[in-house]
Amino acid sequence: MKYRLVLGLFLVLFLLLLAACGSSTTPSSGQGQATPSGSQTVQVTLSDNKVESSLTTFTAGMPYHFVVTNSGQVAHQFVMIPMGMGMEHMSVDEMHHAALYMYDSVAPGETRMFDYTFASSTAGQSFQFACGTQGHYAAGIQLSFMVHPHE
Repeated sequence: MKYRLVLGLFLVLFLLLLAACGSSTTPSSGQGQATPSGSQTVQVTLSDNKVESSLTTFTAGMPYHFVVTNSGQVAHQFVMIPMGMGMEHMSVDEMHHAALYMYDSVAPGETRMFDYTFASSTAGQSFQFACGTQGHYAAGIQLSFMVHPHE
């Protein structure tokens, strides 16, 4: 009997310790996500007629924390894709394969976050932030950016 009491007490203390150590969760939408140490935050805003970004020049090998907000009235896709891919004619599956990063949908008023480090192989190349929703890319919801080599 005494053995079960001691074992039960030990188990309760162990579970409390686990709960205290493992209480940080990151929601899939990125709400409340902490910026990783050493990364630079990039604010990207999708609206119903354009994409804006706090940065349009990036350095390969440097970590970035992207904060993507849809300030428009309709849902938008968010895609980081190489220039010249003919995105307006791509299927969603083709976009997924070609994209550096992609959200299928960012709802109006929603903010989503992700961390990304451009590979050294992307240095010297041009890319775009864009909305792949039908008709949006052709309507100008795109913004070019460049990745430079790490110095």
